[in-house]
Amino acid sequence: MRMLITVVLVSLLLIGCRTTANTDTIKSKIIEGTTTQAEVKAFMGEPGVMSRTSAGDEVWTYESQSRKASFVLVVEFDSNGVVKSYTYRSCRF
Repeated sequence: MRMLITVVLVSLLLIGCRTTANTDTIKSKIIEGTTTQAEVKAFMGEPGVMSRTSAGDEVWTYESQSRKASFVLVVEFDSNGVVKSYTYRSCRF
C-alpha cells in the first residue's frame, strides 16, 4: 500500500512538471485572438481543469507547484476555440 501511494505521488509530481513554463515562453506561444485550443494543448498538454464562463466561453486552467516555485495559467477561449484572454502567475520561493 505504501508503495502504491509513493508511485501515485511521484506520478502527480511528474505531471505537474510538464506544465512549468516561463513568462517569455508563454508570451511568445499564447497570443490573444490568434492561438487556438489545439496549439495551447500542444504546448501545455491537457489542462488540469476545464470549465465555462457564464457566457459559455471555455476556460482551461494549468497549475504546477514544487518546493521552489508555483505556476498558474488560466486561458479563456472564444466560441471559435481561439484564445480570448489569459492570465498567469509564477512565484519562486
